[in-house]
Amino acid sequence: MTTFGYTTFCTADWTPLTEIMLNSFLENSKYDITVNCINFEWKINHPRIKCKTLFVEKLDRMNLFKQKWVSALNCEYDVSLLIESDMIASKDVDAIYEKNINRLLGSKFPLFCKHPNNPFSPITSPGGWDLRNFVSGFCEEKPNMNYVYANCLFHRDNNRWLFEELIYWLNYYLSKNIHIPCEDEGVLNALLVKYQLDYDIGFDYLPNTMLIDDCIQNDFKPDSQLYEIFLKRDSVINFEILQNCKDADSKREMIQKLQSDLPVQFGIFHGCKDPIEAHRMLGKLMTYYDTHQVVGSTIV
Repeated sequence: MTTFGYTTFCTADWTPLTEIMLNSFLENSKYDITVNCINFEWKINHPRIKCKTLFVEKLDRMNLFKQKWVSALNCEYDVSLLIESDMIASKDVDAIYEKNINRLLGSKFPLFCKHPNNPFSPITSPGGWDLRNFVSGFCEEKPNMNYVYANCLFHRDNNRWLFEELIYWLNYYLSKNIHIPCEDEGVLNALLVKYQLDYDIGFDYLPNTMLIDDCIQNDFKPDSQLYEIFLKRDSVINFEILQNCKDADSKREMIQKLQSDLPVQFGIFHGCKDPIEAHRMLGKLMTYYDTHQVVGSTIV
């Protein structure tokens, strides 16, 4: 039997936000969660939550990002999805695993979350030269796919070597005090260019937290209106291009193409780092679930 669970990490000062994230997964998922606590012990009395302690001698910002991948490397589940403190799970969260398990098991690489922007592209990200220069200095290959989040669905057979190499390079750049654009995400994408990865999970499952309000106002209808709001929140350049498209037919065709190139699934809302606001958003989401019948929220 394949075991599945969520993997996360946090420091002591992030526990108020992490508690809200954990509550959202306990409410909307049926799977267990392992919390890797960095330099502190945390006892949570819940049968679905397991806390482990990771001790780090020097805990700066980059070392903290590295612990995410150390946590993934030490994962005890057969299959896991990385989650972070600034996330709120929806009722669609388990579908990220359940609808992609067969594809994952046949994959050499983890399935990375599609990003709504592409810093590799001078068109969609004209200010992304820092990252493009970093990648060109890291390897000679050109990207075979668009930029992805530093977040993925992975299993034991496709996590060890890649995560170990990512940690190696993070250690190297830290030891040399070399600037890393986009932090661990920049190194990850450089590695994926090096290995010429040409596929991701196929959609963005990490829309902005503020889209909770928009989804509720739109009754979670997976239509072009909600997709356009998603672009406004998460993909500003694509949204501006869309807004400049005055012809109705051309605009409709553009939305259809964007939906094909960048599908979004409202599985996890992310980005809010204010515990008070995150608590409000989770409460609003759960109230909506209690009073409405939500039939799918995936836009394709």
